[in-house]
Amino acid sequence: MAGVGLFSFVTMDLQTLLVLLLLFLSAVLLVYRRGRRLNLPPGPRGLPIVGNLLSLRPSKLLSNMAAWRQQYGDVYSLRALNRVIVVLYGHKAIHDALVKQPEIFSDRPPLRLMKRDPGLVMAPYGERWAERRRFALAALRQFGMGRRSAEGRIQEEGTALCSAIRSLDGAPTDISHLLGNAVSNIICSMSFGNRFEYDDEEFKRLSYAFSCLVGPNNRTMFALFRQIVMPYVRKLPMMANYREHGIKMSDYIIDFIMKSAEEHKATYDKSDIRDIIDVFLSEGSSEKSNGMNEEALGTIIRDLFIAGSETTATTLKWGLLYTALNPEVQTKVQEEINREFGSEAPPWSERGRLPYTEATIMEIQRVRPIVPLNVPHGTTCATTLYGYDIPAGTYIIPSLWSAMMDPEVTPEPETFRPERFLDDEGKVVKPEWFLPFSTGRRRCLGEQLAKMELFLFYTSLLQHFTFSLPDGAPAPPMDGSLGFVLAPTPYDVCAVPRHNP
Repeated sequence: MAGVGLFSFVTMDLQTLLVLLLLFLSAVLLVYRRGRRLNLPPGPRGLPIVGNLLSLRPSKLLSNMAAWRQQYGDVYSLRALNRVIVVLYGHKAIHDALVKQPEIFSDRPPLRLMKRDPGLVMAPYGERWAERRRFALAALRQFGMGRRSAEGRIQEEGTALCSAIRSLDGAPTDISHLLGNAVSNIICSMSFGNRFEYDDEEFKRLSYAFSCLVGPNNRTMFALFRQIVMPYVRKLPMMANYREHGIKMSDYIIDFIMKSAEEHKATYDKSDIRDIIDVFLSEGSSEKSNGMNEEALGTIIRDLFIAGSETTATTLKWGLLYTALNPEVQTKVQEEINREFGSEAPPWSERGRLPYTEATIMEIQRVRPIVPLNVPHGTTCATTLYGYDIPAGTYIIPSLWSAMMDPEVTPEPETFRPERFLDDEGKVVKPEWFLPFSTGRRRCLGEQLAKMELFLFYTSLLQHFTFSLPDGAPAPPMDGSLGFVLAPTPYDVCAVPRHNP
């Protein structure tokens, strides 16, 4: 009897698998026939059933995309099982889609990775998204984005960062966690009204949760990618484990923010708005038509941390690595700071006096775009681009990497050369292909804050230290690790204190 039961179980499983396979093949056939009817952008043929899925591995993705562009042009399509993905390669294609057709190309792919409110970054395009973006921008501006109040916060944090690095006495150390702590504390002070000490246990747990969500090779982004291209596999054991881990980390962050909002209520004073949470309380915490309840506040602040902390910290990590590898550039930056400001901290309002330093920061952002493939976009309705049909609901990848690493507009793109951003008179120029914060209506809302942070942190670090790799240490691989962000391989650096005039 046991054998019969086992046989029945196996037979049932085989029957189920056969039905699923037939359904899957039918779906693939429908997509194929639909593609034949439509004039979709050209692209690599791929394999039967799986399409180009095996070519989308993170380690090969950027090089594969560059090769496909050479063969198929600036707009091409990929297939991942039943999904059609359109790639926008080069700054012109990105501009023609995201800027010239913003109502169509500003959506997001449907996301079921997280069970809670979608927040801001992954929210579908529409009125609710617009209202949330308005709230986030107003709150950031109220607490200093682009203003002197934010400058004071960043300078204070820069002092704490330099103190932590100075305590290392120039010993070879991976200081990436210190950079992450410093940048995260800016959003913490704007969101919660206070910064954390670097050894604070709660702060360490928050930092760990964020690194799990957006760090290099993170499991959550692996699950997100699989969710986008083949959502029906999300319940497979391995995918479910990745998904649950991401949910757990996201929930921890959101619950922490919601708990802080509850604590704020006890001391809230409408005449003394202290931080972003108080801005929310001043507008009323009841459910509104835009869905701005306390959970939405939690997901929006979570997104601000992701967009405003990990990206800036990772830019600084790349920046110090390229600075250490290019001592002649480091010397020019330090000499410019010494000449213009001596031992005084260069203020944001006078950054124009440091054109070479500004150009160096821009070159750091160019040579290693932090979000090289942007956050995936989606189309709200059918349209055409460059004569090709783009159906409604198409997944769009605007490759920021392609805009800034294209040898046709940036010769020798792997060469670190700040002079790209200086004219014949030594003044800073911003080419149209320079898109570190994306473009269009989904452009990074924390752009001004990030620019200020990069300038103030970088000048403070170069003013107080000279950075180099340990004696005899080879340069780490420069390809980086692609997760939500493109992060450098962990490396040790020697930060030798300078004797400023």
